[in-house]
This record gives sequence, structure tokens and C-alpha cells, in this order.
Amino acid sequence: MTGSRRILFTVAAALSPLIFATTLTLWLRSFHVCDAISRSNWTERPLDDEARQYARQKGFDANFISHGEGLSFSTFRGRIIVCRGLQLNVTSRWDEDFEKKYVNNPNWSRTVTDIADMSPPGGELIGVLGWLGFGDTETQYAGGWRSSYRYVSLPLWLVAAATLVLPFAWVRRALRTKHRRNNGLCPSCGYDLRGSSERCPECGNVGASAGQRT
Repeated sequence: MTGSRRILFTVAAALSPLIFATTLTLWLRSFHVCDAISRSNWTERPLDDEARQYARQKGFDANFISHGEGLSFSTFRGRIIVCRGLQLNVTSRWDEDFEKKYVNNPNWSRTVTDIADMSPPGGELIGVLGWLGFGDTETQYAGGWRSSYRYVSLPLWLVAAATLVLPFAWVRRALRTKHRRNNGLCPSCGYDLRGSSERCPECGNVGASAGQRT
């Protein structure tokens, strides 16, 4: 491992406990409130034949397709839920206030909702994987022309466990290096350096024999 990679590894391992503590806090909080961060944006798309036919069936003159995209991240009952939404509507014109706030203007928002007042985003999870906190569902928005929302759920316990991998690897690496130095082995590759020069003949590590036994 090069010097720069070793530094990055050490920094990441040092930050992991903080991420773990944050994840654990979110996990506990998610059983009381739903925290959500979302981004949305609306644009105009030209009419196609299907959109024109839909407008004729509904009896109105359409000028464009309103194309709305959204992405949200929320925590709910011990899991993090990622939602990707797409809403297409055959439209005559934008509402003036709506256009000013949302059209061609990526909008970020944050909400906090008491979970007692809401249903699970994406619906209740089912099966063994659902019990563990995994889910992948897609729903249609009844009010739209062609709209869908996909919800992917991951358990926060899995995220928390993942943050412990780097600290564990760092401790394991430190113990291995100490063991190698105490036993006259190259701390980099483990080659037996007893009686060797200051450079490891296996990997070329300079100063590898420092601290070896005589």
C-alpha cells in the first residue's frame, strides 16, 4: 500500500466510528420520526402522438408534456428508503406560481414527520427480506398520465455494520505489522528478514528490518 493510499485508509478508518454513531442515532430516531431530504425538478417536453391522443380523449388542448423528476432519501422504522420518482402530465400551461418555483429550478427540501401520522414510504415490506429491512417496490401515481415511483429500502443496521469494516481492517493491519516487526519479518510483505539487510529482498521495502530480532 503506497503512502497516499495508507493515509486515505487511515483517515477513512478514523471517520468510520463517527459515521457509525450518526447511523445509530438515525436508526433510533427513525422509530419516532421520518426524516426526508428530496430534490425535484420540472421541465417541458414536446408532445408525442400518445400525448396528443390522451389530450383529445380528455377534451383539452395540450401544448407540452410536463416532465417531473424527483429523488428522495428518508429514514423510517430502522431503514433508509431511496425513492426515484417520474411524473409525466399532458399540460396546456404552467401555473405561474408553480413555474416560478419548480420549473427548470432544481428544488431541495427537508421534512420531518411523525411516523404515527404516515404510512411507510413505498408500502409495508413483506417476507423475510422485508422483515430484515430490504425492499424494492414500484407504484403508479393515479393522478398522472404516465408516472411511477420506485422505492428501494436498505436496513440501517447494514449501513452501520459496513462502517465498522474499515476500523476492523485498520486494527487488524496494525496488529499484523506489530507482530511482523517483533518477529523479524518485513512489515510490508511478511518475508523473514533475520540476517538480511535493511532492504527487504522480497518487496524492496527500505528499512524493513528495523526492530527485528537478532
